[in-house]
Amino acid sequence: MSRNDERGFTLIEVMVVVAILGILVAMATPDLTRTLDRYKLNTAARDLAGNIRLVRQRAIDGESTLVYLWFNKAQNTYYLRKGMVIESTFTLPEGITFLATPELDQSKLSFYIDGTPHPKSVGSYVLKNNRGDTITVELRAVTGRVRVILP
Repeated sequence: MSRNDERGFTLIEVMVVVAILGILVAMATPDLTRTLDRYKLNTAARDLAGNIRLVRQRAIDGESTLVYLWFNKAQNTYYLRKGMVIESTFTLPEGITFLATPELDQSKLSFYIDGTPHPKSVGSYVLKNNRGDTITVELRAVTGRVRVILP
């Protein structure tokens, strides 16, 4: 068997292919991190919207004066409270902050027994990530409807 019959790749050919793959991965990484940051922002907004809907439903079920969301914007945290008892704590993911919230009465979001929100709870809750992307969770006045508004 002569050396010319052997099949395979030379070390240089393999190194060139690995270098090209490395360059392609390096070019794709910034897009991947941007996508992950947007995903975290969307998830935080949908979680907030779901928790607002939960408070609304519990108000309709008869816990209107007891159950509310209490916001601590300085710590990027909000709490599901029943009276003075904290039932659940929700912290925004790393890099996500509250950009804007309505002028809440004592930092709390609450609903009446018919499902309409307290007037000071109505408005837009805007979340922002480190890249400056924003997403809005809107609470409507008359209906109490909550929706996530994508940019």
